[in-house]
Amino acid sequence: MRFENQHIALTDETPKPMVRRRITSIDALRAFTLLGILLVHVAGMFGWGDMSVSATAVGSYSCEGILFFLSNRCAPVFAILFGVSFYLILLNPAYSTRKFVWRCFLLALIGLFNKIFYTYDALLWYGIWGMVLAGFRNLSVRKLWVSFFVIFILNLFIKQSMDLGVLVFGSTFTNTRYVGAHGLADIVAYPVWTAACDYMRVTLKGGVLYCLSLFLLGYCIGKSGIIEKLDRYVTIKSLLLFAVPYAVFVWMNLQFHMPVLKSIGYLCGAFCYALLFLLLYYRAYPFFRFLEPYGKLGLTNYSMQGIVGVVLTSLLFIPCHWPFEYVLTTMLLFYVLQVVFSIVWLNHHRYGPLEWLWRCATERKWFSNKR
Repeated sequence: MRFENQHIALTDETPKPMVRRRITSIDALRAFTLLGILLVHVAGMFGWGDMSVSATAVGSYSCEGILFFLSNRCAPVFAILFGVSFYLILLNPAYSTRKFVWRCFLLALIGLFNKIFYTYDALLWYGIWGMVLAGFRNLSVRKLWVSFFVIFILNLFIKQSMDLGVLVFGSTFTNTRYVGAHGLADIVAYPVWTAACDYMRVTLKGGVLYCLSLFLLGYCIGKSGIIEKLDRYVTIKSLLLFAVPYAVFVWMNLQFHMPVLKSIGYLCGAFCYALLFLLLYYRAYPFFRFLEPYGKLGLTNYSMQGIVGVVLTSLLFIPCHWPFEYVLTTMLLFYVLQVVFSIVWLNHHRYGPLEWLWRCATERKWFSNKR
């Protein structure tokens, strides 16, 4: 297993500072997950949909393939990894719950800023549920697992029985921000609070408690001791444990079209993809090491994906009627540029740009970011 400074408590009669030892496999997995999220956002043309680009056979098949294999399977991994990150933070007994809530509040503000460009940025929602997660900090591992299953099942029941987006806002959501006639100036001029409400409508339709359940799942995985011994749990057997039900749920959903089956299948698929990547990572470690810096700058890279994607779509992709395959190639090149930037940046700095600002705001003082 690859480590680099993640939290380890030092047991002694006199309290000592904690040593930080980072699990680099988690960083690489985060980078892989963000690639999948980027591809899904590209398939949705960052809110515009695929009707604004020139239709070609290659583009249509590419778009459909991305949505079929990746939609709602990469985002859950990203949310679970947030739960794992929260566990690593709260593992330090000196890190107060109040400070953690403040940290999540700042994350929500970052997400609100990102909505100046991209409605479907998830950080606002992550910050809100992160503050709620703080209330589960002192529960035992058993109670945490029970809480996860109860909230996950409750979310499935709510999703199956009602559309909370309609109940709360009184109408179904119609995208009016991203249309072909709107340029970048129209996007930026769109009220941020309205964009936040638009995202809430979509999220409530998909399940109001889903994000919290995934955070809890990540927190449970961390508190159960799985993270520190992750390589022992990443095996062919564990992969098949999720791959088989994933295939079964996909088939059943195609036959019966039930939201509950789809949700469970998506979660199994998320674990399946994560375990498959980690298997490759551990067995061919040097080859995937280049992804680790990208994952360490996960907050910065995720935010820039949405902002740059919206800017390029409004200024270039739609006005020039680019085929989808051109759009996809351009955004994949942008991902490569982000990888290079992350490597170069971390050669000279300890934290990513947004990560550093977030840390300074959390601690309410300036830190040097130079190595």
